[in-house]
Amino acid sequence: MNPETARASQTTAVTQPPSSLTRDQSDAAPPLTPHTSSRRNPAEQATMRDHDPGGGAGTPQPPPRQVPDRYAPEVFDGASPDPENWLNHFSRYVTYRRLNEDEQLALFPLFLKSTALDWYDNVGDATRSEMRNLLAEFKAYFCPTELDRVLDSESLFSRVQRTQEKAWDYVYTACRLPGQFQVDG
Repeated sequence: MNPETARASQTTAVTQPPSSLTRDQSDAAPPLTPHTSSRRNPAEQATMRDHDPGGGAGTPQPPPRQVPDRYAPEVFDGASPDPENWLNHFSRYVTYRRLNEDEQLALFPLFLKSTALDWYDNVGDATRSEMRNLLAEFKAYFCPTELDRVLDSESLFSRVQRTQEKAWDYVYTACRLPGQFQVDG
């Protein structure tokens, strides 16, 4: 092979992509038309439809978000972490992940252990079938009542600043305490 032919073949090899990397016209995404709002494949469209609370009618809901495990709520054992804080974290977590009610119901017991899991296993099927009922039963069983709050040693009436507690932390906690009481007027 002469030098001119070798140089031409090298140039062709560089400018022409290998045939395995070229895109077949049948795989190409269809062009956007005024009636096509996106280039989602049918599987993505089905996923969007599956997460639509209206069952496909109305605005499709985006699929659930993936979240690193470090943002998931701690496992609740019946006492620790604080049940109200845990429940708020769980609610924020499932809201951010865009989970529908069935997914929330399936996920809820995975974050329970010992006493809390025993409680869950013993609530009725009617309670476990709706998230609203499950959360109401959880609050009634694990969260403190108004009387518990009044009698608590951390009550507004008996709370003192702890040793090594920063002044701002004490003030912040003391300011939050009245919000825990409901005043009937």
